[in-house]
Amino acid sequence: MPSVTCGILLLNSWNFESHGVVSCNRNWEYYPDRLLEPNDFSPSFLSNVKVTYADPGICKNMKTESLENTDSVFATYRLIITGIDTVSSKALRIECQTCAYRLWIDGVEYCRSGVISRTPSRAKSRSGIDIIAFHPHKKQVEIILQECSLWYTYSGNSGIGPIFLGNESQVRNGQDKHWIFSHFLVTALLIVGFYNIINYLNRRKDRCPLYFGLFCLLLSINMLVSASSGWLFQLLNDSFSGQLLYRIDVITIMMSIPCFVMFLYSFYPMDNYRFVLRLSQIITGLFIVFATVLSNKALSVTFELFFTVIITMIIYSLVVSIHAVVKKRPDSVWILSGIVLMSLAGINDVLWGMGILHTPILVPSATLIFVMIYSVLISRRFSRAFADAEQLSEELVENQRLREKMMQHVRKEQDLRQIQRRLTELLHTVDEPMCAVYDTDEIVFCNRAFEELAGLKIDQMSGKLLENVLSVNEQIPDVKFDPKLSEKKEKLLKWTATIDSHGKSTICEVIKIPLELEDEQLSVMIFKVPEINNASSISIISFIDALNTNRERIQSIEDVLRNATPDVILVNPELNRELKTIDRNLEQIGRLLVDDKKIETKKKLGSEILNLSIQYWTECTGKTKTDLARESDLWKVHINQDGWERAKTLDRYLDSKTFPSNPRWNHITKTADYVLVRFSTDSSLRRRLEEALQQLQIIS
Repeated sequence: MPSVTCGILLLNSWNFESHGVVSCNRNWEYYPDRLLEPNDFSPSFLSNVKVTYADPGICKNMKTESLENTDSVFATYRLIITGIDTVSSKALRIECQTCAYRLWIDGVEYCRSGVISRTPSRAKSRSGIDIIAFHPHKKQVEIILQECSLWYTYSGNSGIGPIFLGNESQVRNGQDKHWIFSHFLVTALLIVGFYNIINYLNRRKDRCPLYFGLFCLLLSINMLVSASSGWLFQLLNDSFSGQLLYRIDVITIMMSIPCFVMFLYSFYPMDNYRFVLRLSQIITGLFIVFATVLSNKALSVTFELFFTVIITMIIYSLVVSIHAVVKKRPDSVWILSGIVLMSLAGINDVLWGMGILHTPILVPSATLIFVMIYSVLISRRFSRAFADAEQLSEELVENQRLREKMMQHVRKEQDLRQIQRRLTELLHTVDEPMCAVYDTDEIVFCNRAFEELAGLKIDQMSGKLLENVLSVNEQIPDVKFDPKLSEKKEKLLKWTATIDSHGKSTICEVIKIPLELEDEQLSVMIFKVPEINNASSISIISFIDALNTNRERIQSIEDVLRNATPDVILVNPELNRELKTIDRNLEQIGRLLVDDKKIETKKKLGSEILNLSIQYWTECTGKTKTDLARESDLWKVHINQDGWERAKTLDRYLDSKTFPSNPRWNHITKTADYVLVRFSTDSSLRRRLEEALQQLQIIS
């Protein structure tokens, strides 16, 4: 490839179409501290001046004591090109950074970038890439370049950068490809940055996406305003000063360093040192403050000092990544490979910034590769998380199934206890052995006389089959509940059987009668022993018969009563007669079991049981009686016009004066059972409630 020698570039044998563009970066005629134009290069001037040769870019050449305190420096360069092709248009690609320049080709001014002035306040710098097209009319072309750098930098990167010459189409196509790739990098980093920040906002527990997203956003902004992308921002708006863009370039690089360190700290918290993180944040913060308020020249010096921080953080990141690999952290090998790549690119860019290397800026490209590695790792983490979530979901479904099954057992146990409590007041009033069974002959409850007959306690017999408790020498017939039995007078079965129990045989008459309590279909079995009075068995049979007779009638009007108002009942004589009939029958049933003298005592006990239930409920839950009524689903809750909830029916039961004449005793015992079964807190209220329930069972 031809090169410039003593200010002359020979292109006699060079074909741009086949060989490509030519670099024109070295050995131009150099006239320091002068702003010369084409007319100034007369034969007399050239014969009297001492010509030196240097590369374009003032700060690469003017490192002298006299210029270290100078705000701006000037120079003129001259290049002679011979043997150039005159067939096609040619173009120069000139890169400038925070400087101003003017360009003449064969005495014609082709480009003016920024404002050149010997007065710094009037001068205006610019950063960008210019494509200068021209058509040579002869084999020899003279190029004159004036350059003005508005402040001196020790790094040597302020001023004119690489200059290339080639066919216009070649130069433009090459630059367009570079800008397209830069656009791609900037867009990719912006998308990745916002994507990670949105991920953090959706899940704030993990801060890795936040810091990595900020790092990507800062790099994308840096690319827009720096030489790494060919100053893409200048394509959108060319009015911004190169000095402002350079300041933004420096600040974004400084801010990106602690962001990456914080990302690494969040990714490997066990392998990092918190004091290093805090130290990097403090030092970077101070540098950012200085870069914001200092002058242009001081900004350049500050940035060159910050290179030490960059190199230190690169070494620290490598140490942390290697330590993570040694400790066999998940995905540590992939992270280490990405950090090694970014570290090499960072060192390259630091050396470029110091003017030691003239290679392309590599950090954005290396960051994109690291983004791809990180994205693969995040995808793997998401896949593992989804797999774990599916497994947890399956376990949750199984746990829910087991929980529902357990709750069914709990509800069955609670229902069994409630049935036992409801039957207690019925069965313990009978002197003859008696038990209640399901249609499968599973024992639900029995009285004390049956416990003596079987020789076992109710806790030992509950839930067992009758045949496993008593040895009966005859098959007990199966009796299923039928509401029509009362009408057919076939509501009970009788037979004589011999029962073997704890070593002796007893001949007795067995009576089996169907009974329905709420939603439970049961059968009551009475074992009539000859030496026991039959009056109690006749009484209980009459009670069950009356209860079954009125059960269907009660159910038929239950839906009407649920939403009925007093006006509906008054205007419906048929319904009113039904209610009065039920009231009379309930009174007759009650008289079969309870004497008149016990009614008042029983009502007081019912009121006391409900009050104690509410107090124990409040003690255990801190909730009100209205909450108890709603959650137990035993008492209606009404909403008044003022918006307050009231349990009016429950309130009537709480005072013996307003206690109903025909109370729902099963609701009272169910309410007590509800709080006793659900809470096991030992307290005086619980003991008093249990004692009151026991007393109610005894007098019933």
